Amino acid sequence: MQDFDRSSIIGFVLLGVLMIVYLNWQSRTNQALVEAEQARMDSIADVQSRLRQDSLLRVNERANEAFITGEGAPVPATTDSTVINQQQQRRATRLGLFAPLVEGQETAYTIEDDHLRISFSNRGGRITQVGLKKYTDYLDRPLELFSEGELTYHYSFFYEGNRRINTDSLFAQALPDADGKGIRFRFQTGPEQWFDQVYRLSDTAHVLDYKLDFSNYQEVISPAQPYLELTWNADLKRQEVNQKYERQMTKAYFRYADGETGYKSRNGSEPLESRLSWMSYVDQFFNATLIASNGFERGGEVSVKAFEDEDTLRTKAMRSRLFLQVPQQAQSSVDLQFVFAPNHYNGLKKLDQDLERVVPVGTSIIGWCNKFVIIPIFNLLNRNIANYGIIILILTLLIKVAFTPLTYRSYVSMVKMRLLKPEMDAIKEKYGEDQQRMSQETMKLYQTSGVSPLGGCLPQLLQMPILFAMYRFFPNSIELRHEPFLWATDLSSYDSILALPFTIPFYGAHVSLFTLLAAITSIAYARMNSQMTGAMGGQMVVMQYLFPVMMLFIFNSFSSALTYYYLLTNIITFGQQWLIKTFFVNEDALHAQIQENKAKPRKKGGWQERLEAYTKAQQSKVKAAKPAKKK
Repeated sequence: MQDFDRSSIIGFVLLGVLMIVYLNWQSRTNQALVEAEQARMDSIADVQSRLRQDSLLRVNERANEAFITGEGAPVPATTDSTVINQQQQRRATRLGLFAPLVEGQETAYTIEDDHLRISFSNRGGRITQVGLKKYTDYLDRPLELFSEGELTYHYSFFYEGNRRINTDSLFAQALPDADGKGIRFRFQTGPEQWFDQVYRLSDTAHVLDYKLDFSNYQEVISPAQPYLELTWNADLKRQEVNQKYERQMTKAYFRYADGETGYKSRNGSEPLESRLSWMSYVDQFFNATLIASNGFERGGEVSVKAFEDEDTLRTKAMRSRLFLQVPQQAQSSVDLQFVFAPNHYNGLKKLDQDLERVVPVGTSIIGWCNKFVIIPIFNLLNRNIANYGIIILILTLLIKVAFTPLTYRSYVSMVKMRLLKPEMDAIKEKYGEDQQRMSQETMKLYQTSGVSPLGGCLPQLLQMPILFAMYRFFPNSIELRHEPFLWATDLSSYDSILALPFTIPFYGAHVSLFTLLAAITSIAYARMNSQMTGAMGGQMVVMQYLFPVMMLFIFNSFSSALTYYYLLTNIITFGQQWLIKTFFVNEDALHAQIQENKAKPRKKGGWQERLEAYTKAQQSKVKAAKPAKKK
């Protein structure tokens, strides 16, 4: 029994270490990621250089930018008509039909509905500010997804041969809709010749319909390069209390036209070698996504750069370069959509763009548990119960009830192992010097008594996917954001009950009460299990309490909803085992069953026969080697 106790505890510890390694990998800081990527920055720069050489648009970029900078700069104020005429002539020579559009006064415009407030500038016809009206930031201020200067984008294209223009240097004519929910920015270069950017708030929440309208622009955009190059830059700002975790969860997601989804989270650039359906800049709870109905052409790239930890206002800078093909008809358009939305799984799924993939529910079996078990049950409870602490309690109860058969099997297995302990001790005392024979006799005892040495571990292992699914679900659930429960002010963040005057390495500068209570109940649970499987001493005692102690450090800055769930799981498990012990398990009957099983003749299984054959072969080799050694 002593050896099984050691093996059993080692098995549990290995499972715990596996979970710790996984969680620690998920929760490592952005600074570590930045340092890990720093060595690759030179090679990334080389890749970027080659990408620029492969594109004719990129080859001409530097010269064009210098050209636009010179022409886009404000004209010095003067009353000398001769000087003015000379400036206009030089501008017309260099800019051609776009010369009249580089002069103007920048003006702001705003459209809004119940969900979004969006501001625009007539310079470039672009969005400058985005506010989500039903959300607040970590300081309880109205949530500004982007403020002035944090979101920029522009188009550039070739015209009149090898000339290139950048829309960010042009002033458009603004044509607001009468109802205040849409606006059109027109870049007119002739009587029936224009390029419009058209924005209109959709009937679908958090969606801004966006369209590029062209009139006779097949005569303007170079037929050799019938593309618009879109440069889309965004600095994502801090919205949450736990900025370190928020920065870790901030990524650039993109979906290829073939349905495959990828993302970029570490510093550096990544080429986009296939057509894209959409590009999305995603933080912990919100996303800004640009969808192209006919897709973005191949040849673009996306880059990510994390701001330093000292920057308490921003998380990461996102940059992407995308290409749109311009239809060659006299009257044509390119349909797009902006989505500025919370990362709500079902809400994004309704858009039918696979955009729900930006919600980090996990992959493989963990993702399956979240998509088809946790999220549906949570949403069902959410429709009828207003308190999220109660919802988590009921959700935990339902999960534990569903796993009651496994809990029962695990408990019975531990009781059987404890009942076998005297015989295990006898085997160890008799064959302690012969490890092979001791293992053989131990396995024989398991078989004759009908006890599985893995009976207590397997039920716990089968519950691990749910544990990992909860780890994914709770910290990233938009429903829990800023929701209070008991002493926790935000179930999506840690529940600090005490701010420390200093930072403890690997722990933090605060004390999370749910984490503390979960660790205490985990220690109590480990003690109960040790009593169930027999007394242990020395290192075994230390090992069984290792995970609860490490839990204090790992989970102190995690979502309070997650640590509350762990606490509930421990408490409910205590209750289940008390009920099983009191009403469903008779230890005397189990002992009698074991003895009855031992009395029955049993046919050796194939595995046991192979084990015995292997053991005999090894013993024969040892005996054969002894005389040879004497000679």
